[in-house]
Amino acid sequence: MYLITKELARLRHLQVQPVLVRDNSLTQHHANRKDRLIQASSAFKVTGIIDPSPIYLLIDDVVTTGATIQQAALLLKNAGATDIWVAAIARQPLD
Repeated sequence: MYLITKELARLRHLQVQPVLVRDNSLTQHHANRKDRLIQASSAFKVTGIIDPSPIYLLIDDVVTTGATIQQAALLLKNAGATDIWVAAIARQPLD
């Protein structure tokens, strides 16, 4: 995802600042909805200081339950971000 993010930023003359990092190595590939929600709640941590003025764009490769994006956005909001946008490459419902 980082390569896609970097290329999108280059094309739009934007700056990339990774402000979320994965806090564990759990995968959600075969997890059910309940497990995905639990895993996502501890999947990331905010690094650095969040400036409330820019728009933060979360990019995910595949959205299944939305748990990852929801938790990442919540972390950013709780850290002070006010505008959070989401982009996904694909949507794959769990059912």
